[in-house]
Amino acid sequence: MSELETWREKWPVPNDGKPLKTVHLRGLALGTLAQAAAGIGRLGWGLALPFNSASGAANIASVGGGKVEIDALSVVLPQGVYVRLARASAALPARGEQVLGLVWTLPDHAPNENLSAQIQPELKVYPEVATAAADGATVLAEIRSAGKGRRRVLRWIVPVLEPGATPETAAAGAALADAMRSAAVSASAHDRYEWQSAAVALRMAASQPAARSTAAVVDDISRALGEVLALVRAAASKADKTAQAAAAKLADLLEAVPTEPMPDAITNWYAELAAAFAPHGPLMSWLRGKGTELRRLPGYPRANAVGRRLDRFDVALATRVLVRLRLRDRAPPRVLVQVDDAPLAPIVLSLVPGGFEAVLSLPETAQQLELELPVEAEVELRETAEFGGDES
Repeated sequence: MSELETWREKWPVPNDGKPLKTVHLRGLALGTLAQAAAGIGRLGWGLALPFNSASGAANIASVGGGKVEIDALSVVLPQGVYVRLARASAALPARGEQVLGLVWTLPDHAPNENLSAQIQPELKVYPEVATAAADGATVLAEIRSAGKGRRRVLRWIVPVLEPGATPETAAAGAALADAMRSAAVSASAHDRYEWQSAAVALRMAASQPAARSTAAVVDDISRALGEVLALVRAAASKADKTAQAAAAKLADLLEAVPTEPMPDAITNWYAELAAAFAPHGPLMSWLRGKGTELRRLPGYPRANAVGRRLDRFDVALATRVLVRLRLRDRAPPRVLVQVDDAPLAPIVLSLVPGGFEAVLSLPETAQQLELELPVEAEVELRETAEFGGDES
């Protein structure tokens, strides 16, 4: 039940011509305080997450069938009044662009002095903002066509007080949280203090309560990702060019933090940050540490033929792998590679001090890589985000 519905049932307003009694004054005062208290605990106004609600379970909008509907409408009005309705809808004109407003006014009187007033907020569709303002409505959204002949869509034009106050911001926030947790796991594998500090900051930023203010959440995300940026910059001589370019893009994103917490702006910013930490992307590859060899699978190496052996490695999450052979020969040996169930194929090796190497490009779904090579060759595999030598 919404706060307004509770007020309507508990606190009556006398009908026209009847004097206000003490109980009426007390009820109205308590009702006003309850509404204000529900909203004043939030910083500013806008779409809110209802108390004890799951992230993304509020302000669920749909447009179609000649109407606009909002499930679990939850909003703090500019006046500080908190409105929460399980379901609200408004008729939608057949065509044209409109705005969606919320109208809420106290009634002049109740049916009689002992019954509650019929306080009922409602959604209305207006042709423009000026018309809505003249009617005393708080404009919440725009309703526009997604293209010629396409279904109309609703776009919120009010802030989000908590990132989980709409399904879209909640989903984008969850994706970013997953990316930050993955980055934290990679960073925590390094022993140095600054890496461990970044891992802690990432975990904290990824685990914030759903009801925390958008401004505080954005600050913590910026701070945590800023520590990752500092790690790459501090290791500029060791970080490959691709990782450096990704770090530069991350720096631009952190500079472009939304100044107004509008749902679209927050959703897009979250999505761009999550993309920067894609599992197969250069930043995650660098965080995992290209200095660490990829793990050889149990039971390998094993003999294959006279003078030949098989070696198999776990390459999950790696999309570019540096294969390095230590061999005294001056001519490159014959080496065959097999990725998962793909057919065996030769690789082109480049001569480097101490042996030969090649960089292989793998599909994102790759799990295992097998090499057939001379028994005398020592082999190591490292994940890399930058190509060096010939690609196969």
